[in-house]
Amino acid sequence: MIIVDFETSYLPRTPKGQAPHGLRSQTVPEYLHDPRTECLGAAVLVRRQFGNQSAWLTGEKLGRMLSAAGEGRLGAVVCHNASFDLSVWARFYPESYHVLRDRLRRRPRELVDTLHLARYMSSQGELAHDVGVSLKALGDWVGLAKGDTADAVAGDG
Repeated sequence: MIIVDFETSYLPRTPKGQAPHGLRSQTVPEYLHDPRTECLGAAVLVRRQFGNQSAWLTGEKLGRMLSAAGEGRLGAVVCHNASFDLSVWARFYPESYHVLRDRLRRRPRELVDTLHLARYMSSQGELAHDVGVSLKALGDWVGLAKGDTADAVAGDG
C-alpha cells in the first residue's frame, strides 16, 4: 500500500494586477491548469511487510515512485481527497497516471479515499458530527497533529 499526499504551489496573496490564484478563488481544474501552479512534491508512505517507509519526494524520484504505484507494484493507492490528488498526479505525472487509471478501471478497490471514508463514518454516526473531515480535524480526533507535510516528513513523521 502507498499513501500519497501531493503538495502544490499557491500564492498566499495574489500580487496586485494579477488574476487570483489558488483553490479559494479558482476551481480545481482552473487551478491545476494555471501555469502558476506547480507540483512541489509529495509525501509518501509505503507500507512494507516489515514496517513503513516514509519520504518527501520530488521530481524524478517521485516520478519513479508513482510509476511503481501506477503499475500496482506497491499495492493499493491511498489519498485523502483522491479527486484532488489524482488530478495533480494526472496533470504533472501523466504517463504513470494513465497506467494507474487503466489499472483502477479493472480493480477499483485498489484506490482508497480517506476523505470519503470519513464522510461515510460521519453519516453513519461512527464519527461525531462535530468532527470535521479534514486531515487536521481527523488528526485532532485521533490525537495526531497535522502539520506541514514537508516538515513532517523531513522530521520522519
